[in-house]
Amino acid sequence: MIRALRTFSAASALISGTLFRLASFLVNALSPRKCLIWVYFERPRPDGLSSSEEFDRLESLEDTLRTAIEKKCGGVLSGCITTDGRREFYFYGSTPESFEEAVNQSVGLSHGYKFDCDKQQDFAWTQYLNVLYPSEEQRQLIENRKLMDFLKEKGDKLESARDVHHWAYFKNQTDRKTFRDAIQALG
Repeated sequence: MIRALRTFSAASALISGTLFRLASFLVNALSPRKCLIWVYFERPRPDGLSSSEEFDRLESLEDTLRTAIEKKCGGVLSGCITTDGRREFYFYGSTPESFEEAVNQSVGLSHGYKFDCDKQQDFAWTQYLNVLYPSEEQRQLIENRKLMDFLKEKGDKLESARDVHHWAYFKNQTDRKTFRDAIQALG
């Protein structure tokens, strides 16, 4: 079990490393630029998401795009949104001079998809902080899903009920009482 927990911790550390690289742009970049690419699906599903027929090509395109933007522009992929028959890629970086060239070679020439791209100043990191970065509730759901996936990977069928223990820590007695009263009010 200890070995399994170390594996899970390593995966969490990888995600934390990506967040650290993005945070370093917040601190160090003098002119943070948001570079966005909208790639239009050839055969979207009726709900606007990508079809299984395009999955491998889109996965390959994302890998190619990430590598090209990182190498040519020093950009970091900060998030993707899939909606309305397209996948939106958002990169942040401070040297986007070769952005259009990298996108044209990665998306247009290599994969043949129709696309739009743009770069904009974003000193406040508005897109990242207000749209891409998950809320506390979303982060908890992500972590719960990762734990369930990890347990399945290790052979757990997730059929047995488990005791769950919750812990809450407070700075002082007043905070503890406020929390207790709020929880009791919820039932």
